[in-house]
Amino acid sequence: MLRYKHLTISHPPTAATQQSCRDPGTPDHGSRNATNFLPGTVVRFQCQDGYHILGPTSLICDPATLSWNGQPPTCVL
Repeated sequence: MLRYKHLTISHPPTAATQQSCRDPGTPDHGSRNATNFLPGTVVRFQCQDGYHILGPTSLICDPATLSWNGQPPTCVL
């Protein structure tokens, strides 16, 4: 938000102002170890007992694109 004497300009974040990756979510019946998603962050996933992970066990926030290097996993029986 920019403030001038009698003018306020507000706009939602765009790719140009975005400074982190979007929340990758937490798999149902699972957990993740990160709460911030800054460039370079590695998020590790695991599943509850009795479930196994389908997909990657970790994702990295790519600093160049501010996107994850893959799709988040799911936990299956």
